[in-house]
Amino acid sequence: MPPRFVTDAHIRAHLTPRLAVETMLAALADHGRGALTAPARVTAGPLVFTAGATPTHHGYRSYAAAGGPAAEQVVVAHSAESGAVEAIAVGNLLGPRRTGALGGAAASLLAGPGPHTVAVIGSGVQARNQLWAFGGVLDIAEVRIHSPRVARRERLAEHARTVLGLPARAYASAAEAVGAATIVVLATDSASPVIDAAGLAPDVLVHTLGVAAGGRSEIPPELLAGAFVTADSPAQHLSEADPLLPLGGAEAIVPLGRVAAGLVQAPLTGRRVYLSRGLAGTEVALLAAIGAAAAAG
Repeated sequence: MPPRFVTDAHIRAHLTPRLAVETMLAALADHGRGALTAPARVTAGPLVFTAGATPTHHGYRSYAAAGGPAAEQVVVAHSAESGAVEAIAVGNLLGPRRTGALGGAAASLLAGPGPHTVAVIGSGVQARNQLWAFGGVLDIAEVRIHSPRVARRERLAEHARTVLGLPARAYASAAEAVGAATIVVLATDSASPVIDAAGLAPDVLVHTLGVAAGGRSEIPPELLAGAFVTADSPAQHLSEADPLLPLGGAEAIVPLGRVAAGLVQAPLTGRRVYLSRGLAGTEVALLAAIGAAAAAG
């Protein structure tokens, strides 16, 4: 029987990068075919809720927007057949693992065969989990890490080498890190661009996990001009006030699920931009996959 109460320890023990990415690819394909319901997140005071339904499970994730030293997140997965609660996860790992796995899924669909030089701007939890997922599905020749704090970028580079087995080192500047990189991950809380679009390679996939609305964005707006732009949840991106848009407007943002379902052929050259916005329902799908993996031993 799968564990009904899932902790961060269960996730570390049973969720591999490959399983996580494969689960996200399947969920994205369901979304592209209209089989996954994924409305934009809602708030209730300090709480944020994302609810969604896959063909086999439905449920939600809730967390406090402001966080805090003892803040935890809750994910609940119900069986779509019986309505029974199959699993409840309490902790802080499932959300970042889900976001990392969505990034891994996007890279597997958009990056091409490699080997890849991956630049990461940022050194926090999200940056770490993007690398965790990438390491399981991509051919990586080099990882370049930059963030303003020397100790933090050195720490993430050491983690990438010793824990994830990736050839990583820290870089003193963002410009040096992104130059000639084939994949660039931006995982910052910056309200202004952290890279110069002119310094990117002509063939590059850029993941942005930070804000891109209300005149605030970690990516330069001109990056979207002429790029293939996709999002795991266009609905979530467009629900923000004054979202950053490509030249063609909202209609030019391709749902990543349509790529995963084979309904859109994405380019593997030129500039591609993935807006990571958190597709609702994917947390539930990942929790169900963890439970199944744990039950299988």
